Amino acid sequence: MHVAIRRMLCLASCVVVWSSVASARAQEQRRGAADRTEGGQMDTDFGVLQMAEWWYFNGDLELSGRDGQRRLSVLLAGSHMESRLYQVGGVPASYLNRFRGLYFEDGTTRFDFKYTFVPRATIADFVALGTPYLRFRYPDQAAQLAGSARAGYRLRYDTPDVQMDLRFSPTADKTLEQAGAPLRFTTHVYARGRIHGTVTVDGRTYRARGAGYFDHMIPLGSDRRFWAQTMHGWSWSEVTTPDYQAVIYAVRSLEQGYAGYTYKHLTLLDRCTGRVIAEYSGDDVAVIESDWVEEPAQRRRRPLTTVYAAGDVRVTVRGEQTIRFDTADPATLTGFVDFMSHEWETSTIERGSQTQGGDGFFEYLVTEAGAAAHP
Repeated sequence: MHVAIRRMLCLASCVVVWSSVASARAQEQRRGAADRTEGGQMDTDFGVLQMAEWWYFNGDLELSGRDGQRRLSVLLAGSHMESRLYQVGGVPASYLNRFRGLYFEDGTTRFDFKYTFVPRATIADFVALGTPYLRFRYPDQAAQLAGSARAGYRLRYDTPDVQMDLRFSPTADKTLEQAGAPLRFTTHVYARGRIHGTVTVDGRTYRARGAGYFDHMIPLGSDRRFWAQTMHGWSWSEVTTPDYQAVIYAVRSLEQGYAGYTYKHLTLLDRCTGRVIAEYSGDDVAVIESDWVEEPAQRRRRPLTTVYAAGDVRVTVRGEQTIRFDTADPATLTGFVDFMSHEWETSTIERGSQTQGGDGFFEYLVTEAGAAAHP
């Protein structure tokens, strides 16, 4: 069946399912306790040299405006880090950043990234700490993320060329990613949800709707090392087809380098209901990387094609339309380069004898410490 027709049929069925799912979730949430994993954290909560966290959102959008329709995929994030070593002018400081990547259907991309330090005593002005809701505000107010899984999230990100005002409502229950090595991290995932709002590109405003993904990731360093110094890097993918969605996390140790993964987890969901169909982890998941690309400017290499195989599930994603998120610092070995990719309708999910094509997000991160250990 033609991809566009299948997308329309799935959207229609999701409307019916969403009504019942939303009603059941609303009743459950009125009864349940508030989820305090939504708000920000501090390094003092964990006793580590450095704590990091970011609220990460990605989505595939259908845009409608006076000049017609177009497609846009977007990722955006607000990030907060703490360490007792952070000081500015002798004053304890907190680190904030924002980033946004845009992937247009014609193959072009746009990227925005800013970071700053603020006095640690003022961090609550920018991040709500220990709350059952998210409130992140970058100091120049270009990026503002607010809300909760219960109420939905409002995501605003304004730059001179692009302004976004989006609302994301999860339609899947929260799932958890958690590992102790090689990277200590916890990620609270709402893998599926509906997006609506407006996007203005170069002065042209469009109504936006689509489907998205949201998570709150908290990687931790040790008591002596920053979090990026504890691993070689990670691979992350989110692939959506007419019937399925796959989310994969995999982390490489410093010892393994490019050769393999210590932590692996693949979750397969029903695209329309958000129900988890199957989960695989550890040795049950194979990561097959090929078509390696050298990135001399970043002193890294990355796979162009990655296959994740587990049970009767096989997920294939490519990394051609790529944004390079580079925070590497060779002097301190505390940074990383993250190759963040999106592909239109070239990713696949195979389940049994059935193969479906769709859109895929893919991240391949290599830390500065990892690149030094494995040039």
